[in-house]
Amino acid sequence: MQSLDSARSDFSAVDRAIEAELAKHTQVSEVLRSRVHINKMVALAIFCCAVLIIILAYRVYQADFSYTKVVTEKIEPVSYDPEITKSLSTIQNSQVDDVYSVPAHEKYTVFLQVGTQSGEYVVTGRTFTKQDFVEPENQYCYLQVLEREGTPSNSTVMVDLAKKDRAGVLTTQTDNALLLDYARDYCRFQ
Repeated sequence: MQSLDSARSDFSAVDRAIEAELAKHTQVSEVLRSRVHINKMVALAIFCCAVLIIILAYRVYQADFSYTKVVTEKIEPVSYDPEITKSLSTIQNSQVDDVYSVPAHEKYTVFLQVGTQSGEYVVTGRTFTKQDFVEPENQYCYLQVLEREGTPSNSTVMVDLAKKDRAGVLTTQTDNALLLDYARDYCRFQ
């Protein structure tokens, strides 16, 4: 029996070492699995953000802002410099007429261009006669829409908004609410 006892050894220390290594291996495996899971979630989040950015960029590209109106500040009416009016009257009454002999029926139009928030322009035209540079004979206002993609180059569309005669009667030339807002906010009638 003695030979059997000597053949039996105590392997408990080796068993504990194996169990410790197995526990470490299990922990490392769990950490690696959680990192892989986190990496997959981060990749999915980045992919979703990229798709969202592409969709938003496409929507902005396809949007038509041609009649979008965003007014952030109120434009004050134009004040007229008395010196300019005096200069125009001086030119009217000067001897320049004798030198060039301008016909009495000749008219002059002064244009005032105001930019809108959407990048278009509202143009107010004031027509004066040779005899009266102070009060316009008639006035009109139109929206100048600049060339758009797909139109011939150098093309401009002009949309009539309103007109005002010498008697001060204002006539709108559109029923479109947005265009009426443009007329109210940007036309510069005297």
